[in-house]
Amino acid sequence: MPEQPGPTLAYIPELLELIGHRLAVPQLACCARTCKLWHQILTPLLWETFDDSRYQWPRILPGLYYESASNRDRLDKAWLDGLFAKYGRYIRTLRVQWCATVFAATSYGVCTQLESLQTLDFNRTTTFRRTRGWSDADADADAAAVLPILEDAIGMPSWALKSELFREMDVKAVRRLWTLIYDNSSTLRFLRLDQSLGGLCSFRTFDPQHHILFGLQNLKEMDNSQCPMNLDLVLQRLPHLRSIRGKFINNTSTTPYSNLRSLNSIFALDPPTVRMYLQKFPNLNSLSMDQLAEVPRATTTTPLHQVQENNIVYQLKEFRFTNPQGLLVRESAKRVITWLPYLTHITLNTLFLETAEHLAEHCKHLESFRQVGDWKVNDGSYMTNTVIKLLAACPKLKILDTIQHQVTAHALLTGPLWVCHGLETFRCQIVGIPQLTESSCQTLRILASSKSSSNVFLTPQARHALRMSRGTMEQQQRILERFARLTRLKVLELSLKVPCYLSRYEYVDYRIDTLALTLDSGLGQLAALSDLEMFGFEGCYHAIGLPELQWMIQNWPRLKAMRGLQKNGLPDSPFEVRKAWLRDYMKRQRPDIQQQGEK
Repeated sequence: MPEQPGPTLAYIPELLELIGHRLAVPQLACCARTCKLWHQILTPLLWETFDDSRYQWPRILPGLYYESASNRDRLDKAWLDGLFAKYGRYIRTLRVQWCATVFAATSYGVCTQLESLQTLDFNRTTTFRRTRGWSDADADADAAAVLPILEDAIGMPSWALKSELFREMDVKAVRRLWTLIYDNSSTLRFLRLDQSLGGLCSFRTFDPQHHILFGLQNLKEMDNSQCPMNLDLVLQRLPHLRSIRGKFINNTSTTPYSNLRSLNSIFALDPPTVRMYLQKFPNLNSLSMDQLAEVPRATTTTPLHQVQENNIVYQLKEFRFTNPQGLLVRESAKRVITWLPYLTHITLNTLFLETAEHLAEHCKHLESFRQVGDWKVNDGSYMTNTVIKLLAACPKLKILDTIQHQVTAHALLTGPLWVCHGLETFRCQIVGIPQLTESSCQTLRILASSKSSSNVFLTPQARHALRMSRGTMEQQQRILERFARLTRLKVLELSLKVPCYLSRYEYVDYRIDTLALTLDSGLGQLAALSDLEMFGFEGCYHAIGLPELQWMIQNWPRLKAMRGLQKNGLPDSPFEVRKAWLRDYMKRQRPDIQQQGEK
């Protein structure tokens, strides 16, 4: 590595450090090899975050424990241990899903300054094999690296379809992981324990794990889906905790905790439990759960004193469901929504008309509404024109992410005006556009070729075709005029085609009664959307051509992604052939615009 020359701007340590924080890992790695000073300054930044699921690590780590010509003389367990022995002291954020990484991080006891430790899905990675990289001689070293209290608490699973050797390696990895948590008890601020850890071993008791967790006195965020937790006890022992996600048990105490800001339950919660949490955590900003459970039968006949208690409102800002396959219990949703007039963000798995009406009535501060599960597109008539309730009643709404829903052209034009002028994201299907029959289209082509539009000599069929054509064109222009008023839009998706089973698209992947999105039908009015970054029209039987793409390139300079020109359907159909040509043209003219949805 060459010595650095005389003092210049490129060799000021403070400046190098500022630049290093803005570089991606590959760029940082190249710069660190430039000279000794750059290596000294940039190496700690390069190793500040270690994620074994990114870059080349998913290809390197499996090879460490398999004999192959590619790694026989270069990469093995000793090589990985050496890396962590040399650079492990710089790691502040460790994301791990390979057992090999766990062993390397605990081999020399140098990873003791972790601020964030996150375990990912171990089910996606393979376990060790007996090769020259792992031997029985490491058993003594493993015994020295593991806390004694973990030996009896974590054992080999009896249900795993693995050999005894593989199960032994998995158990040792889990024991070392908990030892790593213990070694960083004074520095950890964020901890994530994935539920896949339960598939690597069997837990005879959770007492040692709880003992280690309660020692993390500086912990601020915990995501623990691996072992159940007594929420009251956790909050008593970890006073600085601000956010927690997990499986909560024995939550009978009514002692208030003012520090907690975010609570995420892996299980479903019923309205009484939700209200208990809202009372128990007065400063809670975000409440998430698997789904909202049904109201217990014992509380369906509500006494008078409970009705008065229901009038109490809470300051919660975010309410979120995490299970896209769950069902929304309407009565439960009705109860909870009335308690939360200050909601700004809500994510549900279903939006019924009654639910939308209650949100429109009680949640005037709503800024974003999302429905999880894009695969629910066209899943029932209750998703037609429902979102109009929110658009017409929530003036602060910025995000409407409901691609599962439909708004008909008639309801859009004849319904109430939208009050959310600051809308930034609109994902909803616009349908119900009247279309001409094939005979009418043929009549119009004949008229166009004859250049005759006078009604004097037209047949009744020709007059009807002209009237229908002008009517549907005027309707589409009025619809796009409505969107042109939303000048802050950054995401505009007007349709979506969800892949069928095994991610295979249906042959006919579009709806006929959708917007044509041509300049003649009013696309030019959307020039007002100068901040648009995403435009989606997949599933529309559009008539976008070369003039429309040229117009988009000129009028939407910030466009980053499109969805609607990707391959799906029969490749030889005229519709797909036209899309392929348009897709190639767009890639040549604007390669920076991502064509989403391509397989």
